[in-house]
Amino acid sequence: MTQIRLSCLVLLALVAISSADQCSESVALTCHENAYCEDEVCFCQEGYIDDSAGADGTSCVDKGSLDVDDLGAGETITGNFEVRGNSLVLVSCPVGYLLINSSLDEQQCRECPPRTYSFDPLDGCKKDGNLLSCPKRDCAECAVGAHCFGGSHFVPSVEASTWELEVDKESGQSVMRLVGCAKGYVLVRDSRRPTFDQCFLCPFGTYSLQAAVYPHTMVTDRAEVAETLCLPCASACVEGASCADCPGGAVIEYKTEESAASSVFPSVLAILFAFASLVVM
Repeated sequence: MTQIRLSCLVLLALVAISSADQCSESVALTCHENAYCEDEVCFCQEGYIDDSAGADGTSCVDKGSLDVDDLGAGETITGNFEVRGNSLVLVSCPVGYLLINSSLDEQQCRECPPRTYSFDPLDGCKKDGNLLSCPKRDCAECAVGAHCFGGSHFVPSVEASTWELEVDKESGQSVMRLVGCAKGYVLVRDSRRPTFDQCFLCPFGTYSLQAAVYPHTMVTDRAEVAETLCLPCASACVEGASCADCPGGAVIEYKTEESAASSVFPSVLAILFAFASLVVM
């Protein structure tokens, strides 16, 4: 009698264990043909990878035949993937792109459009344990003093200007900041607004013979007052020369007294000739 009771208990235990490993029919029917069901959850079999949006075992494909171009909201992805559990996760992108992988169905390498740029695909990503989670976000906006053609293309408008890559304190983005301009320019830089960086050319009638160097020489944070740092052309006059002409920038065109007189003489002759004509009439 005791042996019969023990056998019954063992049988009940086995049934309980077997039931725990099985799924309800409604859940099992949702599993992919290359998946198995356990504790009401579908898992892809060995050698297969889960490429479903929810990583729920409803779509299992052979690891060797998976085309990564089919991932990420129907867009082509150019980047590197890692296998995490039963899923492929995008972990890196080329320069000029932003990595987006906060959800499997939207992961992609997003190329920066014109008027924006990026030198770090991980800009704006956050640590989630040992993993990086990268949400949708915008690329860095182009500065006034540059041309941005998309991707990582950042071309200064003034060839002799100097720029450095810095991390913006407010946005956390890697942005290009202006640190130097050639002679004849004023360096405009607002510490809080990287998009306003530019080399301002001293206008007609003014000049500057100093190179602009951030943060101390020929520097302002407002473009509307940049002209006040340029010198008036009259200050360039020297003894033995008439007032100089200043077409702008660092150019000063001096006139000697002889050249000034020679330029005045034809004008005097023209006036006398006009006066003589009036008398004759």
